Amino acid sequence: MSTYLEPIYSHNSEALAAYASLCAQSGLDAEQQFDYLLGLYDTERQLLAAGGLVGNTLRGLVAESSHRGEGLMAQVVSGLVSYQAGRGVFRLFLYGKKIYQQLYHSLGFYKLAEAGGKMVFMENSPRAFQDFLANLQTETLSRVETSGWQARLQATKKEGAGGIVMNANPFSLGHLALVKHALAVKPLIHLFILEEDLSLFSFNDRWAMAQAACRELEGVILHKSSSYLISQASFPSYFLKSLDEAAILQAEIDAHIFLEIAETLSIKERFLGSEPASDLTRAYNEVLLKELTTADIKVNVMERIGDASHPFYSASLVRQLLAQGNLTEAKKLVPSTGWPYLEAKLSAGEKR
Repeated sequence: MSTYLEPIYSHNSEALAAYASLCAQSGLDAEQQFDYLLGLYDTERQLLAAGGLVGNTLRGLVAESSHRGEGLMAQVVSGLVSYQAGRGVFRLFLYGKKIYQQLYHSLGFYKLAEAGGKMVFMENSPRAFQDFLANLQTETLSRVETSGWQARLQATKKEGAGGIVMNANPFSLGHLALVKHALAVKPLIHLFILEEDLSLFSFNDRWAMAQAACRELEGVILHKSSSYLISQASFPSYFLKSLDEAAILQAEIDAHIFLEIAETLSIKERFLGSEPASDLTRAYNEVLLKELTTADIKVNVMERIGDASHPFYSASLVRQLLAQGNLTEAKKLVPSTGWPYLEAKLSAGEKR
């Protein structure tokens, strides 16, 4: 069978409808947004397979079931890899159905984790994740040495360290309270800031805000998450029937990745903030709790704090206030070190 690859552009409603139909035939939901979507067609312009890119991650991979075994998925994946190589992007991740795991492996991808018996998270390197873990150890030892925290590191051999993962979009008083709460429980806290750039505030700004807010807190070590820890904004839901299922599978993937990190850094307790306003995130936290406690990692959920004017401090409320142009009220919800970043966001055109 003669086939050819062709990009599917956002303005091509016919091609997008064909992709959605292909997903529906396979019992999948189509992804909402891609940075790049590639289709595989036969000579009669029938869409046989497709897949997309979000950042450096392949996702939305689907093939016509009646042509299974004809190498359609391999052509799409190879086309996406070649496209990225042409852009100078060589480090790639992949979310796909578990039934295609061996195919993905034959194309150079290695499994990092799986969830629900239906999805795999893979990377096109057999060593990169181990190198990431080794670098976390190096970062920790360097920070301990320069800060004189040897006693705290020694204490983790008995008490274990704590771990926090946050997007911090932006870093709020609620985030700061969670870090201080964790420090009251564990001698060292490893704070991971999600590195993806799918938020209102860029990663560089979120990283800088977290650094500034935690600079005077003894025992806090910041780490960049790389692409191994993700947020709901970037989790692929194309193969899921509901957002609740997306939360469950994401939590399983995150838990499996975090367990590898925890073993490397002697993390014995994961700290979370409660989620009074988000059913989806609350469901995510419940699954995370189940997965981690099964592996003997304690999960410590801190109740959100607030004041008379705000039931609880949250980054989403800060973003809402900024969208309204209310910098005065937004500044009340973040550490003073974060004010310049809020002002810069408004001056860049966020004020309405």
